[in-house]
Amino acid sequence: MWLTIAVLGFRRDPDLLDVALVSLGVLLLALALHVAYHTVLVGGCGQTVGKMLLGVAVVRRDGAPAGYGRALLRCVGGGLCILTLGLGRLTVLFTRERRGLSDLVAGTRPVSL
Repeated sequence: MWLTIAVLGFRRDPDLLDVALVSLGVLLLALALHVAYHTVLVGGCGQTVGKMLLGVAVVRRDGAPAGYGRALLRCVGGGLCILTLGLGRLTVLFTRERRGLSDLVAGTRPVSL
């Protein structure tokens, strides 16, 4: 990707289709890495690196580990929050367990360690 971006950068008149395809490729790669990061870390140990630093974990509503399927659903729920321009995060203010839209979709909840 970076080589293609560099080649496009050195062209005097880059083709619009090439720029669009490279942009789409970079976007899809970033999305795939984001989903993999959250799914593997939350599904495997219940925490991303940021949650580890803050002492927060993600568990199922019954307190069991979230697992990979729920972690993936939670990531999809985060995408829904993005589509609603962040309005899905407002549910954190109104639920006793501080569950956002992503937690409601996945059946998970954050807990302090």
